[in-house]
Order: sequence, then structure tokens, then C-alpha cells
Amino acid sequence: MVRYESEYAGRYKHWSKDDINLLKRLARKNESVALIARRLNRTVGAVRTRASAEGISLARASSDAESVPTSSKTIPDQRAASSAGSA
Repeated sequence: MVRYESEYAGRYKHWSKDDINLLKRLARKNESVALIARRLNRTVGAVRTRASAEGISLARASSDAESVPTSSKTIPDQRAASSAGSA
């Protein structure tokens, strides 16, 4: 059996105390998860997972707004306009 650590060596970046402190500071300032991830050089998923493990609350609304493409926000209006025109 191959140990997880050796199989995935170099793929996991450990969280230092400085990383966790920065995560806490940025979360207290209600920074978006995307911005926190960029500052820590980690994925959004990694930041969410670590924040949850540490009991840190993240700014939900601002991070979700960044993850939704603007084009998808206009689709319902476009559909309503196109169906009204064809009737």
C-alpha cells in the first residue's frame, strides 16, 4: 500500500501559522474568498476547507458574486424577450 504522503508528495501545500493568521485577518475584513485564495496562493476550495476546519466564517455573498459569470445573470431576460417576440 502506498502512503498518501509519498503518492502526493509536493502536491499539498501545508498551512503555516502565518497562513492561518492571514486567512483570519482577511476573513475579519470580509474579503472575498477569491481574493483570499489569490493572496495565499491557494485554490478557493482549499481556502473554504481550511476556514471551515478552523471555524472561520467567510464572506459568502461577495465570493459567490465573483464566481458567477455576468452573462448567466442576463439569460432569463433574454429568454423572456425572445419568447415574447416569437408569440
